Amino acid sequence: MVFSADLINSIAVKFRDAIEEVKRLGEFWQSGTRERDRMEYFPDGCCDDATDLFAFYLLEEFGIKSEQENGVFFSDNFYEKTNHVWLSFFETDLIVDLTYDQFKEYHHDDRKIYVGSKSEFHLQADEIRKDKNCNISQNTRLLYDYRKIVDKLKSLS
Repeated sequence: MVFSADLINSIAVKFRDAIEEVKRLGEFWQSGTRERDRMEYFPDGCCDDATDLFAFYLLEEFGIKSEQENGVFFSDNFYEKTNHVWLSFFETDLIVDLTYDQFKEYHHDDRKIYVGSKSEFHLQADEIRKDKNCNISQNTRLLYDYRKIVDKLKSLS
């Protein structure tokens, strides 16, 4: 499928809004323990889950294939590092970063989501590797969260 950055941005904004609404309502999956679903802390520490959920949505609903990129950012102390994950698309330089706002102190940009070519922030990663997206249909927690997000997308439309 041929798609534009504007189309991907529009889809990403709606998907992010649905995630925020599911979070606000406290509807993400809860295990039988006191431990909460990582998505309850969205956008902090949720880049990999959010990327997998969005990639699955793009594939299921629009037939758009993607992969994730995992960037590693080292601080001045080599042993301190931060991983960050964003979505990229085959045969294009377009990326989507659904949790871009969790790193405002690094890029000083007020956008929640980043859609475009890799920004200066993304290019600063010391290591970037491409990985396949998680097949969330094989993960009970992510599939539950996905269904909640898609239900919210339908009600927000």
